[in-house]
Amino acid sequence: MRATVALMELAWKTHSIAGSAAELHAFRPPDPTVRSMVFMHPLQPAIVLGSSQRSIEAVVAERAGDVAVAVRDSGGGAVLVAPGAQVWIALYLPFGDPLAVEDLPSSFLWLGDLTARTLERLGAPHCEICTYPSERSEISRAICFAGSSYGELLIEGRKLTGISQRRTRSLRIYHLMIALQDRQSELLELLNPLYGGVFSDNGTPFVTTLAAALDRNVTVAETEESFRAVVTDRFEVAGI
Repeated sequence: MRATVALMELAWKTHSIAGSAAELHAFRPPDPTVRSMVFMHPLQPAIVLGSSQRSIEAVVAERAGDVAVAVRDSGGGAVLVAPGAQVWIALYLPFGDPLAVEDLPSSFLWLGDLTARTLERLGAPHCEICTYPSERSEISRAICFAGSSYGELLIEGRKLTGISQRRTRSLRIYHLMIALQDRQSELLELLNPLYGGVFSDNGTPFVTTLAAALDRNVTVAETEESFRAVVTDRFEVAGI
């Protein structure tokens, strides 16, 4: 299913930044009145908790050892980020942008469409764009990639991308993550005791990776370039 939101010819400014997970989530573009596309590169592994998981931050940090822990302002479950393990792209829409629609499914589906086109350009097989949330469970509340929602991509039922959205007075902020390596399954053992030990590990991964879909190694730079090319094809893009 392709998104039906009109893609207006408004320019995107592009940025590429590196830092800790907390610094990347705190980043805001210098001009909030234009669309910004930001390629984010974490410098070390980190567990990023959703806003509703703030109460377990200290316990997770204790269990995580040398792995940093951060809490983002948007909801959803935890993700594990690491250098080279994912493509992480943040998109910032100014107030009143026609892509920032109020209808919840449509507000995600345009990004799912762009992501699917990105992966098709790389040679990935057909991706399913999630048009309805999966049934909620303890594990999907705890771990982002253990459940799916609007605009996220799946291959043979396994999740490949995650999207979060946050709305402020001046911006609509999206964070898109494309899994290149499966680091998300590591969260099962770490978080299970904090949720009463109810997670079931039946040996079947709940996440797939772009490398598995393509049956070859793929780099962050290659995937970012494909995303930028797809966006350029449908929008005007201005680098800074």
